Amino acid sequence: MPVAHAIIGKDGKLSYLEMKTCVLTLLKFKNSDIAVLLEEKPQRITNMKSRINKKLFGMESASTLLDNLKRVIDTGLFEG
Repeated sequence: MPVAHAIIGKDGKLSYLEMKTCVLTLLKFKNSDIAVLLEEKPQRITNMKSRINKKLFGMESASTLLDNLKRVIDTGLFEG
């Protein structure tokens, strides 16, 4: 996860809560579990994933965030 944090967090585009959401997403936690851990509503987590995906990858879908994050971590490259 330090590599993930270094790559995704390098530009300072994400808030601390968004970074936590990315890490938990990479660990394949469900939205409902992320919501409990972060003390948020599940819909807020979905909205946040969508916002993260837009900020980092220019895509507005929450459902593709995990794949996009994994691609960035696997390649070590970030184009956003």
